[in-house]
Amino acid sequence: MCTESIIRALAKGVALYPEHMPSNQNYELVSLIEEAEVCFLDEIYAIIKDRTSDPYFGVEQLAECMKLSRSQLSRKFIELDGVSPGKRIRQLKLHNASQRLSVSSDPVKKVAISCGFLSYNSFWRAFYQEFHCSPTNYRALRLQNKVRSGFIWSIEVLVDDNEEFRLFVHQRAWLHKLFALLINAVDKEAIALEVISKELYMSPSQVIRKLKAALAITPMKLQQQLRLLYAADQLMHSPYSIAQIAIRAGFFDQAHFCHAFKQLFGNSPSDYKKKGSKLDYLSVLHGLLI
Repeated sequence: MCTESIIRALAKGVALYPEHMPSNQNYELVSLIEEAEVCFLDEIYAIIKDRTSDPYFGVEQLAECMKLSRSQLSRKFIELDGVSPGKRIRQLKLHNASQRLSVSSDPVKKVAISCGFLSYNSFWRAFYQEFHCSPTNYRALRLQNKVRSGFIWSIEVLVDDNEEFRLFVHQRAWLHKLFALLINAVDKEAIALEVISKELYMSPSQVIRKLKAALAITPMKLQQQLRLLYAADQLMHSPYSIAQIAIRAGFFDQAHFCHAFKQLFGNSPSDYKKKGSKLDYLSVLHGLLI
């Protein structure tokens, strides 16, 4: 069975695992299915990118190109990509528009039309929803080199480049949701990678790959550091002992907590408390989400 036949069958809900299939054949079929799914997404993305300037191109037209019903396409695409095909089409159009705003001096209305939007108003609303700033402001920020493709995560980035970093987070809905998820759980049980990936509608490997590209850090390391920032605030503003704060921040071994804290802040928790700090990290973190 060729990869195209496999993916068409999967999208239509056809079972591909015959009973009593030998394990070696089963393994080969699984490999073919994984290859077919990659080809399926590649084909869809190629079609969308070729039609981004068409204002009438939508899910119905995409389904026709893929020789599937609308429901079959949507079901399989959401399963593989985590979002609906309609949303992905809009995102790719907006990404194309953001690139054109960055490199051309064309009026915003002309960019909107060339990227498949029927009216300036609908383009403006969609662009603002995606990037949290107007097309005009986005172009101005881009010219000032303030719209970046990535950061190296650190306390300095959070504090010194706060506005720029906040804009960076808001421009990426998945990253904003990730920070909200982790920040709201700094004093609760640690969130497993599998739970994070489900909340973001991604696979665990996708989450790791995207976060490394954006902030050069893994999800688990980011979660630990956000908990350490919470612990730093607790050291300065709460009556709890270091051992109690360690537990509240999700560290059940005080030695591990002290080692991780010193790696991040350059001081042990007790020295940090003695020196004092005027920074309220939780306020800064919550400010990212506003």
